[in-house]
Amino acid sequence: MAPSKKPIVRNGAYEEQHHAMLQKKDIEYEVIDPALTRCGIGPLTCAALQKFATIKVFCAVLCLVTVVSMIQGVYLIGVIRQLEKRFGLRGSETGLILSMDDFVHIGLILFIGHIGDRVNKPKVIASAVIFTALGGFLMSLPHFLYEGELNEQMHKLNPNLINKTQQENASFSMNSDQTGLCHLGVFNQSEQDRQCLSGEKRSGFSKNPGAYGIFLAAKVLMGIGGSPVSTYGMTYIDENVPKVSDSSFYLGLVRMTYAWGPILGLLLSGVMVKIPNDLKESHLTPEDTDFIGAWWLAYVFLPFILLILAVPLAFFPKHLPHARKIIKDTETKDHWRKTHTGHTVKDNLKDFFLSFGELLRKPAYVCLVINSTLGVYIIYTLFVNMPRYIEAQFQQPVFISNIISGSSSAVAGSVGIFLGGFILRRRKLKPPGAAKILAITLFLSTVGLGVAMIFNCPQDHLAGYTPGEPKWEPSLPCNGNCSCDLELYKPVCGSDKRSYYSQCYAGCSQQTGKRSFADCACTKSLDNSTVSSYNSTSSALKGLCRPSCMAVIPFAIVLAVVAFINSIGAVPSTILMFRIVGDSRKAFALGVNSFVYNLLGFIPGPIVAGIIVDTTCIVWQRSCGKTGGCLLYSADLQRQRMVGATVGVKIVILVFSLIVYALVRRQHWDDEPDSEDQKVKIEMKDHHSNDTSTKKLMTKNHTDA
Repeated sequence: MAPSKKPIVRNGAYEEQHHAMLQKKDIEYEVIDPALTRCGIGPLTCAALQKFATIKVFCAVLCLVTVVSMIQGVYLIGVIRQLEKRFGLRGSETGLILSMDDFVHIGLILFIGHIGDRVNKPKVIASAVIFTALGGFLMSLPHFLYEGELNEQMHKLNPNLINKTQQENASFSMNSDQTGLCHLGVFNQSEQDRQCLSGEKRSGFSKNPGAYGIFLAAKVLMGIGGSPVSTYGMTYIDENVPKVSDSSFYLGLVRMTYAWGPILGLLLSGVMVKIPNDLKESHLTPEDTDFIGAWWLAYVFLPFILLILAVPLAFFPKHLPHARKIIKDTETKDHWRKTHTGHTVKDNLKDFFLSFGELLRKPAYVCLVINSTLGVYIIYTLFVNMPRYIEAQFQQPVFISNIISGSSSAVAGSVGIFLGGFILRRRKLKPPGAAKILAITLFLSTVGLGVAMIFNCPQDHLAGYTPGEPKWEPSLPCNGNCSCDLELYKPVCGSDKRSYYSQCYAGCSQQTGKRSFADCACTKSLDNSTVSSYNSTSSALKGLCRPSCMAVIPFAIVLAVVAFINSIGAVPSTILMFRIVGDSRKAFALGVNSFVYNLLGFIPGPIVAGIIVDTTCIVWQRSCGKTGGCLLYSADLQRQRMVGATVGVKIVILVFSLIVYALVRRQHWDDEPDSEDQKVKIEMKDHHSNDTSTKKLMTKNHTDA
């Protein structure tokens, strides 16, 4: 074992004073080879590049990489319905696509965390970003491979269509609005069954296993690329800041990008799904159920941005100049020496299990991991589904719902994350202080969610639906003789300001425009008279009615406040985990945390959340006896089950946070190395003379008299 090295200082008095202090505190400094702090790749390490080897530049590049990567990842959620329609994929299949990168992440994250102390983190991150970019390019490939299939399949639906315009107008469906009007008689179920068996009644596309396989492979590449970025990025920042108190500030900046990435991805998907799939003018509009947007377009330019950002990442050195590389105690010294010397496979496995066992013996760390895992269920149950929650609760269009949920998550959330990091840096809080902030913010955000449940707009405008019931029964006396098809859900808003299941269930016998209907028996009066009594003054328009309810405004305010308060605890939670496990275990601790919340959170989380959300559905997509996705949700059931489940999980998280506070409060936490009486800054300067260099390490001290 190599002997430990003492700091080299300019002045003999300084040397004696500092050496005595360091011996007293048992603090030792790693003397880093200056070659490991040179910015560049291979021989390209010119002096002009060295000014970029700072924590500020690295943090800026990492923030951009994180934002673009998250945009690319969350973007898929916004366009998943386009893929289902375009390639005939079922919900279970698209669910596997969404989760595939999590499976890969689980297989890699423990290994990545374990070798974190031995690799050049920025260069590994750069390689990972390239994998993410390749996965993005691969996601767009099915569009180019199967583009010709689009027109061919539309032509099969109607062989009489001879040009593209007619094909677009037909749009995969043989059921026009005219066939959905009210016609006197009894619905002929046997005729519908015959059409289903013969293939006359069909919509969408047949299975495309080739495209499905490509999507899975693309997500595998994204999973490989996404695994090291967060773990190595945050530990690299914490290891290379000049002062410990700066860590929370820079980590807060990175965590802010986690708030902006998802909403930007959803907004981008909202823009792309409005553009026709072939980028040409179409007679269809995004409001038409058969319209397919340019889902693939973002997967062309987002990977290019990632490839550009990978270049500066690859130039960063293993250690930044002036890095805070402190080995504080004997246990940490031994670990450092082990991880920087040669290892056999047996030694690596032994060290892995020893490290894992050491983490399990830290109950505060275990509680934080449980909190991270439970937090995933909150994300999927409520916040991922927030646009559809707002749409159902307040009858807002999808675009407005995205703006409301996005503004609260991105703006308020990012400000809260920044404030949390600022408080830690300004107050120089120790772990008990960070744990106290975490518990307080969890309590206040839980109360805020309870308040948010108060605001809603009643769904009493749905004709035939009783609020709180699990199904919408649209049959009324006024449409009893209309021979309506329950599988044809095309809601209309009647002149009586009530929403009807379809133009047929509104009793409409005429279509006067692309979006308007006339002679609607059920909209004639509030008594829902019989179909024989309709007159020309009753009408209806496509789409659900939008009641004049202003409850969405106070709800948006409360939601923003909840997001702000909840996000304040993000940085304290990360810093708390770092301080609990110690300097040498940070990468491994983050890796274990990521492994657990991916295995127990991100894989079952979407399934559990989906079950909860599905129990609030009152209108399902149906065709030829098969059930598809949900078309309309119950506002009351959503409020009771989605928000109720979220509040329940947050209460459990709050309990574990209080346990963490009680545990860390009992421990004694030494002052950090950059406190007033121990402030030590390591500087390294290269002195080049001919072809040789001299290694120097200066220690500056501000001591009391």
